[in-house]
Amino acid sequence: MNVQEPRTVFRAVFRCGTYYGVIVTERLLNGGVGPRRGDPKGEIKQINNIRAYIAHPEGDEKPNKAVILLSDIFGIFPNRQLVADAFAANGYLAVLPDLFNGDQVNIGDYDAKTIDVGAWLSRHTVDDVASIVEATIEHLRTVLYVQKVAAAGYCFGGKVRL
Repeated sequence: MNVQEPRTVFRAVFRCGTYYGVIVTERLLNGGVGPRRGDPKGEIKQINNIRAYIAHPEGDEKPNKAVILLSDIFGIFPNRQLVADAFAANGYLAVLPDLFNGDQVNIGDYDAKTIDVGAWLSRHTVDDVASIVEATIEHLRTVLYVQKVAAAGYCFGGKVRL
């Protein structure tokens, strides 16, 4: 199924809850749920002093629709980059901003249980990342002239609202 209009997908993301919304989104993008395979095709750039992974739709240097992907606590890492690539393959400019200013949770530390997730979360509330999301939207609208902006969040990112 090729996603044509973001409204349906993202209405599901916010109405149905964080995890279910991601399942709906990923299934609609033909990628399934779970780890993705391959090498990320986008690039890391600075937008409004925010590090972000950006994936452009092939052959469309000035897309008029974008999706902001709001990550889990692991931030910009290959699996999320591949999700952004899947959105780009379906015609969307996909932006995965660094919501944590380089202070994302290391997957190895998380698996080894050597990180205090509660303490980490206290440093990264939804209010703390709101300015990053707002700056990303501003960049999309005023620099790239994107007309339609939607968002999809997973886990931590599912709590962030546009």
